[in-house]
Amino acid sequence: MNLPPPRTAEQAFAPTASSVSAARRFVTDCLEQWDQEPVVWTVQLLLSELATNAVLHAGGDGFTVGVEVLPEGAVRLTVADDSPRPPRLRDYGTGATTGGGVALVDELARGWGVEPRSAAATDGKVVWCEVAPEPLRLHLVTDDDEADDAADVAAPDLDSFLGPDDAAAPTAQHRSDARIAA
Repeated sequence: MNLPPPRTAEQAFAPTASSVSAARRFVTDCLEQWDQEPVVWTVQLLLSELATNAVLHAGGDGFTVGVEVLPEGAVRLTVADDSPRPPRLRDYGTGATTGGGVALVDELARGWGVEPRSAAATDGKVVWCEVAPEPLRLHLVTDDDEADDAADVAAPDLDSFLGPDDAAAPTAQHRSDARIAA
């Protein structure tokens, strides 16, 4: 049987803000090398949120990022840190300038969760998420539209989340399972 080579990588980062950008570059380089360009933008955004949470809330010696292309083509992203406290999905409202990262992960990932870093629950955690092999697309549904006739709209421009030293993010369309009412 001729199996493809494993497409998995892991790297540790210091607990600094500049490490978030370095982690994005690391994951982007891996995904581009593995011909996974369609999901790079979404994975960069989700990694930015998870790595920032690790830097701001976990303390400790830093965080470790893992990236893997699963057999069906989805990308699994992991961020491990020294805090046993899991992130929580919160509702800070539309005017909040913080606290929306987990909600973003919940919306854009096909699934996410938290696992203990080791058998000792005090040794930290691993936050993981998976991105579907095809980029998501947003659908706009109005009162006059049937769900099946939803009009595709462009994804919001979130390139402002990328640092000045990050490569230009490819334009991507996203699909949300939740319908957006006009």
